[in-house]
Amino acid sequence: MIKEASGISDYNVRSYFVRRLTDDHTNSVPLTTEEAESKLAQLQRIKAVHNLYSTQVSVVESRR
Repeated sequence: MIKEASGISDYNVRSYFVRRLTDDHTNSVPLTTEEAESKLAQLQRIKAVHNLYSTQVSVVESRR
């Protein structure tokens, strides 16, 4: 799921989902297979919609 979230083009959305997923993992939030598949499908939809529209590169990303 983190790999899927890392593919989102918008910096703010990408960092939010990566942070949320890592926090869930470190806090050991158990997921059933159905819940995990649902979350993955949601991330794929979000990634598809966000990558349809171009955004300006944020200041944080331009300093890399």
